[in-house]
Amino acid sequence: MNNWPPAMRVGFWMTVTAISFAVMLNTVRHLSNGGMDVFVIAFWRNAFAVVFFVSLIPQFWQTRFGIVRWKFYSTRALVMVVSSIALFLCAILLPVADATAISFTTPLFTTVGAILFLGEAVGWRRWTAIIVGFGGTLIMLRPGAESFQAGALVGLLAAVTFAGVILMGKVLVRSDSPALVTLNLSLYALPISVVPALLYWQWPHCEQWLWLGLLGAAAIGNIYGISQALKAGDASLLQPFDFLRLPFTAFVAYIAFDQVPTEWVWLGAAIIAASSIYIARRESRRST
Repeated sequence: MNNWPPAMRVGFWMTVTAISFAVMLNTVRHLSNGGMDVFVIAFWRNAFAVVFFVSLIPQFWQTRFGIVRWKFYSTRALVMVVSSIALFLCAILLPVADATAISFTTPLFTTVGAILFLGEAVGWRRWTAIIVGFGGTLIMLRPGAESFQAGALVGLLAAVTFAGVILMGKVLVRSDSPALVTLNLSLYALPISVVPALLYWQWPHCEQWLWLGLLGAAAIGNIYGISQALKAGDASLLQPFDFLRLPFTAFVAYIAFDQVPTEWVWLGAAIIAASSIYIARRESRRST
C-alpha cells in the first residue's frame, strides 16, 4: 500500500472510516431499539476508546499528561461528550442517514468558529461557500415542513459542538503533541460520560455485549482510518472522501431498518459537500 499514490491511500482509509462510521451509528440505533439508554451507549463508546489508546499511557507518564492545561482538556472532553451524545441521539430520533447528512455541517461551523475565535482571515470566496453550505442545510432540514423534527436540532448541536472540539484541538497542538491531545480526549471524557450514564445505568446482557464490542471496534476503525488518511495525504484531500459516509450509512440503514433518505437529504448533503470541499481546497492553497 505504501507504493500507492497518496489519493488512492487516502481513498482507501477514508473508505474504512466511512464503513466504520456507518456501522457505529447503525449499531447505536440497534442498541437503542433494544432498550439501552443513549447515555449508557456513549459511556461504553468512550470506555472502548480508552482501551484502544491505553498503549499511549506509558509514553506520557513522566510528563503527567500535560496536567498544566487540565482545565482546557477537561472543557474539550466535556464538549466531546455532549457532541457524541447529541450525534447518537440524532441517529435515534431521525433516520440514520439523515443524522449523517447533518453531521456534514461540521466543517462549516469549524470555519465560522476559526474566524470568530481564532482570528483567521477569510475572503469573500470562503464566505460565499459558507453561506451556500448553510443554504444546503436549510434545504436538507426544511424548517417549517412537517418532516422537520427536534432530532434535526440535536444533530446541529452535535455538529456545532464537534466543531468546538476541532477548534480546541487546534489550540492544544500548538504546545502538546497530537498523540497526547488524542489520548487526553479519551481519558478525560470517560469519567465525564459516566456521570449521566449512572442516572440510567443498566448492565448489558449477553447479546448487547457483542453489539457494544462491534460499536467499540467501529469507533476505533473510524478514528484509525482518519489518522491513517491524514498520514497519507493533506487534510484537504480527505474532505471529498469524507462524504462517502452518507451512501454507506444509508445502505446499512436500509438493510437493517428499511430506512430510505428523502431526495431533500441527498440534495442538501450534496450542496454542503460542494461547499466544504471548496473551503478545504482554499485552506490548502492558503497554507502552501
